[in-house]
Amino acid sequence: MYIDTITRELMERDVAAYLDVPAEELIQYIDYAANKAKEDRWSFNTDLFNSELDAIFFDLQPENSIDKILVTTWQDASHIYKIPAMETICSIY
Repeated sequence: MYIDTITRELMERDVAAYLDVPAEELIQYIDYAANKAKEDRWSFNTDLFNSELDAIFFDLQPENSIDKILVTTWQDASHIYKIPAMETICSIY
C-alpha cells in the first residue's frame, strides 16, 4: 500500500483506505482532533493534535502497512497544475 500526496483528494483517499474508513469519516476524525487542539483564536496545540490523531489511528488499528509515501514537491507537480516552480513564485516576493 502507498500514500499518494500529489493532491489532497488522493491523499485523503489513500489514508482513508489505509485506515479502512470512508474519506468523509477520516475528515471528521481530523476535524475532531483539530478542534480539540484549538486553544483559542490565535493558538493551536500541535502536540495535542498529533496525540489525538495517534489515538485515533491506534483505535482504528490498521491491518495494512504503508510501503511507500509518494511525496511530490511543487517543482515536481508544477507541470501538472500549470503552476510555475516554487522558486519563481518566491523570487517575486
